[in-house]
Amino acid sequence: MNNTVSSRAELIAFCKEIVADKGIEAVSIREVAKRSHISVGAVYNYFPTKGQLLAATIGSIWSEIFHFSEESYDFDDFVACLEALFQSVAIGKKHYPHFFTSHALVLAFDDKIMGQKMMDQYWQHIKESLRQTLAKDQKIRPNLFNEELTVEKYVDYIFELFLYGITHEEKTAGIVQLVKNSLY
Repeated sequence: MNNTVSSRAELIAFCKEIVADKGIEAVSIREVAKRSHISVGAVYNYFPTKGQLLAATIGSIWSEIFHFSEESYDFDDFVACLEALFQSVAIGKKHYPHFFTSHALVLAFDDKIMGQKMMDQYWQHIKESLRQTLAKDQKIRPNLFNEELTVEKYVDYIFELFLYGITHEEKTAGIVQLVKNSLY
């Protein structure tokens, strides 16, 4: 056994290797123990359930893909921000094939409530970046937003299109053009 694994972060790194190699469905307590050369019980000391292991792994991958920090998506141009999000997804797909299409299904079967809370947390972070960027974008047509189309509603609509674009890459250019046409 390997006694050098000393943190959750190290185990998550092994999980991310598994996701990159075999997909999120291959992540299990036993597979992580095998890959990290520690006992199954030692993995359980860090992650009491498979759901917690999956949630931490998925959260780490989302953070890596979208570089969650205050400066990550600090744009003055809404379209540039949206394009950067799509670019992050494209890069993430190269490193973690099928992650975007399978991670929600994995969490749905293991711990639906925890999975939904976690996804909401990441999605809210992205939406907040979009809202902040929209507020800073000086090129937006005047009087675009009103009671029927608030900034919050607009961001919600665009975010839904963004999620659609994640699984339909061929549509991203059209989504970006639609946003340009609607804002400027």
